[in-house]
Amino acid sequence: NLYNNSLNVLFHNVANLRYKFDYILNDFGFMNADILMFCECHTKPFRDFNSLKINGFKLLHMSGSDKENSSNGLTVY
Repeated sequence: NLYNNSLNVLFHNVANLRYKFDYILNDFGFMNADILMFCECHTKPFRDFNSLKINGFKLLHMSGSDKENSSNGLTVY
């Protein structure tokens, strides 16, 4: 944060990023962070990369698995 020389990092186990995505976009706490980190995303990077972009954030990393219901994956903005 440029105003108080701090960095706000939010880390959250979302258990499925696609299902929680609208909630995240509408939560001031999430949108006020400098860095967003989500684990257990159940993401498939080639499928989800474009659909999980957040305005004002740069998608830095997305990992996941092609296996159905795989509880892995890390997404960082």
